[in-house]
Amino acid sequence: MPVRLGRVLSLAFGADGRTPHAAGARVPVQTYDIDPARAVTEVCRRAVGTLSPAEWRTYLPGIPYRKVC
Repeated sequence: MPVRLGRVLSLAFGADGRTPHAAGARVPVQTYDIDPARAVTEVCRRAVGTLSPAEWRTYLPGIPYRKVC
């Protein structure tokens, strides 16, 4: 989910201590899911798969290649 609050004026965490809530001047409170497993799924969805070995070398030089999505 893209963040389109403009400038964030308020940030708080829910009772679970892991769910952030943010609000801006013109936007009501937005809740964000920051679960690592869901983040990986969303990044892979947006990237439409994993990096090729050549792309990996370009963007992550010095880090051994691995298929992440």
